Amino acid sequence: MTRNQKYSLFIEDLQHIGHSLATHINLYEKKSIFLVGCTAFMGKWLIDALLWLNEQYALQLNLTVLTRNRNTLLSEMPHLQNHDCIRFLDGGIMDFDADALPPFELAIHGLNLPNDGTSSWAARHMTTATQGTERLYRLAAERGCKTVLMTSSGAVYGTGPVGGTMDGRLCEENAPPNPFSEPRVYGETKRFLESYASALGEQYHITTVVARCFAFSGAHVTLGVNALGSFVADALAGRNIVIKGDGTPVRSFLYGADMAAWLLVLLVAGRHATPYNVGSRHGVNLKQLAKTILHCAGLDKDVVVEGTPLQGNAPACYVPAIARIEHELELKEGYSLEDGLYRMLEWHNMRQTSSRRLK
Repeated sequence: MTRNQKYSLFIEDLQHIGHSLATHINLYEKKSIFLVGCTAFMGKWLIDALLWLNEQYALQLNLTVLTRNRNTLLSEMPHLQNHDCIRFLDGGIMDFDADALPPFELAIHGLNLPNDGTSSWAARHMTTATQGTERLYRLAAERGCKTVLMTSSGAVYGTGPVGGTMDGRLCEENAPPNPFSEPRVYGETKRFLESYASALGEQYHITTVVARCFAFSGAHVTLGVNALGSFVADALAGRNIVIKGDGTPVRSFLYGADMAAWLLVLLVAGRHATPYNVGSRHGVNLKQLAKTILHCAGLDKDVVVEGTPLQGNAPACYVPAIARIEHELELKEGYSLEDGLYRMLEWHNMRQTSSRRLK
């Protein structure tokens, strides 16, 4: 796999995104795109993909990225300074200087207020989500925007037994909400925003496409934070993988290149007020995930399970049904779980090696 200093991702992954987007690439010609809340894992993939597509297909794109901390973003992705088609606006959705925002035809709405552990977070999260979405749509209408892609979350379904929902089925777009094992505020706020954004779209005559995003693997996944990031960090350090729970929860991981391709197709081809699941249909329990990571890393290490399962309790499952996006937009998973994990390990290993050399 190869890297180019103009991008943070593997060139082969960028080529895969371009191939997946081939029948829609003309819809991006000379478009201006406003990216809000797109500076973490998902946003980094989308920004790099758009920059690569712009260069490869001479699209003449203009990207405007809203960021609360430009210096942090550029320290993580210094190559962004080498692309003339991207500009940055400083601040949050509620306080940035709207006069500096140019006209745009497309927008990606990834707005999220990270949980800082304070008692006020829930209320601030809801306020920022609703008022920020309202301001985005008002500005979008003023700037001539035609389509907003709202990145929602599979958290709207909750996490039930194997099969996704509490009655044993996969998470389907029309399923009702279920009791959440994670804090209710995040999933319920996302579900409300899907309806609110669609309603604002109706009011301002802006197509609103909803992407319910699940879990992903690949470059830019933060190490040591969630289960996948922690397992990969252990593998990169050459140590046993320790699972604090019982290892039975079932998750699936769509590789970042597929994620970016699917989201970019949805932005120009998705239906208004229609939720699309974006994730892998292939579930794996956390114990097996850990074993697979060790295998991909070529390590002869152990998986240490510290917790024990409760008798009669089915494992929580967070796996989407993806028939809608497959049938309507003819999108498929291009990478297996093993492919994605191998690439993720290779990317982080190359990055750590590069960091050591710089020191």
